Amino acid sequence: MPANLSGRPAPAPSTDAGWAAAYHARVGRSTIPGLDGIRALAVLLVIANHFGFEFINGALGVLIFFVLSGFLITWLMLKETEKTGTVSLKNFYRRRVLRIFPAFYAFWLAGVGIYLARGHYLDWGQAISALFYFSNYWMGLVPSDCMLFPHTWSLSIEEQFYLLWPALFILGLRRPQRLPWYLGFAIVAVWIHRAVLLLVFHVPQEYLYRAFDTRMDHLAIGCLLAILLRRGALDGLARALTRSAWQPLLTLALLFAAQAGHSSTTFIFTVGYALEPLLTAIFLMQLMWFSDTGGWRIFEHPVTRYLGRISYPLYLWQQLTLFTSKRVLEGMPPAVQFVFALAVTVAFASGSYFLVEKPFLRLKSRF
Repeated sequence: MPANLSGRPAPAPSTDAGWAAAYHARVGRSTIPGLDGIRALAVLLVIANHFGFEFINGALGVLIFFVLSGFLITWLMLKETEKTGTVSLKNFYRRRVLRIFPAFYAFWLAGVGIYLARGHYLDWGQAISALFYFSNYWMGLVPSDCMLFPHTWSLSIEEQFYLLWPALFILGLRRPQRLPWYLGFAIVAVWIHRAVLLLVFHVPQEYLYRAFDTRMDHLAIGCLLAILLRRGALDGLARALTRSAWQPLLTLALLFAAQAGHSSTTFIFTVGYALEPLLTAIFLMQLMWFSDTGGWRIFEHPVTRYLGRISYPLYLWQQLTLFTSKRVLEGMPPAVQFVFALAVTVAFASGSYFLVEKPFLRLKSRF
């Protein structure tokens, strides 16, 4: 039996078939174990880095979000396909609009209003590109010192993914057995594309970091993980990766160790951005199994799950709240400033979640 993080053995089915059945039962829950916890980890990495802890790589948090988005959207479409035989694009986009737009446009209006009222420099090119979800390419090509919307580049990538992937997924249903191969080819093609842009054409780092065409492999890895897990094609690998509750710790160690290579631009856009989403996918597979074991229960703790549930408004509002909170406690120890800034950010995000998002989220069930 695998040992858990407290040193006691964790019960596990004795046969491969029994393990696979238990694993799919966990993954098939209405709320996938560990998912909110990983969201919380990702957004806290971003917040800590943006606060000023430069030794923490906030870019890793964004990368984790990309893999999770690809996985979850594809997982939901697979479940819909099993029930209805296809995916309703109309209902898909209705759900996405209700999930994404209210919170984002509330933040956009509030941010622009605050900046104008206080006389801060507002880059209208950045603001308009964020408004229409193409700020990733705008900021990849046009430098700006405005600090209101720089984080919206990742939201633009996700929105571009939502526009493209459902239609491609439906096309792939014509030959479903080939869909994983198409995704695998696309992932490798992006690896090559990114390396050629960097090493041959010397494209600026700002573009390589923010462009959809250079980051879509991270989302595609999440998509591929969902399809292969749903089909049971990864059962053998998943069991090998979950024989001990210490294995996810090794995966996390490798994931954070890879950050040491980020001092090299060549490493980031060749090795790093190919390896890190794969390690994230492995960690997700492991946490689905171990989220109720030993120390990994932290990912299912009510506080952690709540932070994961409000991770979207947390990501939105931290761009406004962190710097203001730091100024309020200027001169205090950084740890005190961070705790205060985090509390303020959680308060604003909670307000967004309950006052703006929840009323619209209730409408999602209609679609």
